[in-house]
Amino acid sequence: MTADRLTQVVTLTGAPTARGEAYGEGVRDLVREAADRWSEHIGRAVPMPLADYLTELVEHTGFRRAASTHCPDLIDELSGVAHASGVDERTLFAMNLLDEEWWLRRRLTTGDALAHCSGFGIPPQGDQPAYVGQNMDLPAWMDGLQILLDLRPDDGPSALVPSWPGMIALDGLNQHGVGVCVNTLAQLPTSIDGLPVAFVIRKLLAQPDRTQAVAALHELPHASGQNYVVGDPSGVMDVECSAAGAVDCSAATSWFAHTNHPLVAGHDGDVAPTDNGSQDRSVPRLDHLSKRLGELDRARPEALGAILSEPPLCRGSDGDPGFTLYSAIMELTDAPVLHLTAGPPSAHPLIAFEVA
Repeated sequence: MTADRLTQVVTLTGAPTARGEAYGEGVRDLVREAADRWSEHIGRAVPMPLADYLTELVEHTGFRRAASTHCPDLIDELSGVAHASGVDERTLFAMNLLDEEWWLRRRLTTGDALAHCSGFGIPPQGDQPAYVGQNMDLPAWMDGLQILLDLRPDDGPSALVPSWPGMIALDGLNQHGVGVCVNTLAQLPTSIDGLPVAFVIRKLLAQPDRTQAVAALHELPHASGQNYVVGDPSGVMDVECSAAGAVDCSAATSWFAHTNHPLVAGHDGDVAPTDNGSQDRSVPRLDHLSKRLGELDRARPEALGAILSEPPLCRGSDGDPGFTLYSAIMELTDAPVLHLTAGPPSAHPLIAFEVA
């Protein structure tokens, strides 16, 4: 492995708008580069002018309305980012519709826009703490701009939030040891009036414990099919969510793994066919992750990181068209620790960050 770069840490304190302005000022050049990369990618991927596509994403959906209803502080935070960075606020909001843009694009085009992730949860056992973790698989054009938000709000718990410039969250860990990891379930029902995934993640990171975080998943209206691995020092849970609701997937006794196909029945609404998840290598990744977790005598960050660095979990090699942006392993204790790579785990070591 090499340590040729470090994830840039951005500290966000105070009220929502002030946090956003600190974000936009702290990594202004990175936010602008991210917006340029996003705009360039969308311009190549969709058969319409970018301005028209932004209108479809932001004006012709209820995503912003849902966010304003359930997370008005995050709308204010994004306004602060836009003001301080000089990036158009509509573009910033659209950049935060990561999962939603994928499935909306499929409605407007014939292209496949999906990226995927692999996640796990391990409950506490004896003197071994609970863990949740994942590989965050996203398009390779996003590489090189990984950042870490050190969130210290006036109105909620501190949290460490891996992200991409301009985005409010990709996953995260708060001061109470509530850890949240996610992976796409593109087969499940979607809604243009639901709450986007990035906002759901931040909503969960505002909770004091796993029980209230899982309750929020059952209460919130979901825009996208998404699996949420949620844990705290007392245990871990897995919840598959969609526009049709939330279904508890696992209250693990030893460990559980999840990739990109639903594992439980009970989802209402239409479920798209997926060839059992094999088309996007979901089943091989789940089989490999399950096998390797089952072989562990004791869970430790280094051992878990080694598993996530292996193909097919670490994507982008052996002809795999996917790409792993980073690995995150969250140690859920009274003094929680985020172990994070600054890029693909096959090339970058885990670095430990303590929640403020």
